[in-house]
Amino acid sequence: MVKGCRHGDNEARKELYMQYGGLMLGLISRYISDKEEAKDVLHDGFIRAYSAFIKFDWRGEGSLRAWLSRLFVNMALNYLTSSENKLQFENIDDEYDLVDDTTIPHENDVMNIPEDVLIGFIQQLPAGYKTVFNLYAIDGFSHKEIAKLLNIKERTSSSQFFKAKQLLVRKINAYLTEK
Repeated sequence: MVKGCRHGDNEARKELYMQYGGLMLGLISRYISDKEEAKDVLHDGFIRAYSAFIKFDWRGEGSLRAWLSRLFVNMALNYLTSSENKLQFENIDDEYDLVDDTTIPHENDVMNIPEDVLIGFIQQLPAGYKTVFNLYAIDGFSHKEIAKLLNIKERTSSSQFFKAKQLLVRKINAYLTEK
């Protein structure tokens, strides 16, 4: 366990990075597909974590991981919403026919799809859909929290999530049909 990470404590910094670097890179990569950009955000995130560590409040097992996860999600979102990377919320209704609930594959069929294939489907989503899907379905944010984080309306968040699910259903059904 990392005891402290004060300025100049290189061993604690190294331990924090070694313990959480891979996990945080994986988290960032859910939002930022480009590996080099994700590594840049990881680097910047650890610099921020090191300087903000004094504000960390130990609340038991898992609190450091939760604190770091929140920090790195925010770093990824800041990157995505920065002026040069402005996150777009696309309307693809005209490009795709949204599926209805009757075409949702059976849970057992989905459970048999390799995890890397499912992750690939999520990575292929348009950036806005992918971001909202990850925040809601994987990281557990509410649509209200997502709206605040991304400076969008709560309804926009819920519609982006709905459309992301619909596109994922299409991809899963196509995969299962080809299999």
